[in-house]
Amino acid sequence: MSSEKVRDFVIEHRMFFIVIAVGMVLSLMSRHFLSVENIVSILTNMSVEGSMVIGMALVIFLGEIDLSVGSVMALATTLYGFSYNIISFIPKLRCSYWGFCGTFWWVNCWFSEWSTHHKV
Repeated sequence: MSSEKVRDFVIEHRMFFIVIAVGMVLSLMSRHFLSVENIVSILTNMSVEGSMVIGMALVIFLGEIDLSVGSVMALATTLYGFSYNIISFIPKLRCSYWGFCGTFWWVNCWFSEWSTHHKV
């Protein structure tokens, strides 16, 4: 490879190299950074946002846009948070309530998609 191709490759993928460099520095600074517990904690904390990002990416790739996803997710999370203390003593009820909030989000996404194709 010529030096110009190497330079273009590094410039094109510079964010990848920055992330790798930061990861190496942080792993040298702390022995807990690359531990299994830390990685599981990071993935667990990213799961909600990750599932929303996957759904939004699919909507954008299909050429549609739905700006209400974040608002409905915030509403469902707020409702769940307010009701957590009330129904925390019954785990099955808590799970079904969270399922209701997720269904509410799904129905809103479906209706907003339907309303873009039908004049309401």
